[in-house]
Amino acid sequence: MNLVTLEEAKQWLEIDLEDTSKDLILNIWIEGISETILSLIGRDIMAKDYIEKYPGTNKNAIVLKHYPINKIAEIAQVLDNQVQSLYEIEEVDINKKSGIIYKDLAWCKVGGSSLMGGFINFPRRHIKVNYNAGYTEMPADLKLLALQMLGEQYAIMTSQGTKKGLKSYSISDVKYTWENESKLSQSQLGIINKYKGARV
Repeated sequence: MNLVTLEEAKQWLEIDLEDTSKDLILNIWIEGISETILSLIGRDIMAKDYIEKYPGTNKNAIVLKHYPINKIAEIAQVLDNQVQSLYEIEEVDINKKSGIIYKDLAWCKVGGSSLMGGFINFPRRHIKVNYNAGYTEMPADLKLLALQMLGEQYAIMTSQGTKKGLKSYSISDVKYTWENESKLSQSQLGIINKYKGARV
């Protein structure tokens, strides 16, 4: 998944859209930079449908794996993959930004126990959530970060030549490393950390 298009990259770099002489290297950079940023984030960020099972928490909140939440289609109690009952969506509060679902009473744990007191230490994932989560459009700050990194690579190419200063290069796995490789600034790292997993 590319964070920017070839047209956006050309506009950012002030390259004529009709000039295709650099399209190959630009596409490689776009793919490589996008993969680098997304691997640093470490999770899917674009909108997708998910069906996942969760154990109870004995609290009134369950933290879903993916966020932000766009829509919850169904929340069900299941046993051996068979739906036993449905939760009323209207009775569930949803923190869309953080991907957390709440209800007044606890999401009770269900499962087995090896202890005399009956404490459930083998919880079963009996709460199935069918939902859509992720960004419906590429966040502007991630797009800007990709363009900034692309601009840095383009500056190296135009000042040193396409191959000069290149330490390693691969088309098959879209990886590249420059001797004068610039490190991410604190503000750029802040953008990545914003999407890594912190929930507000």
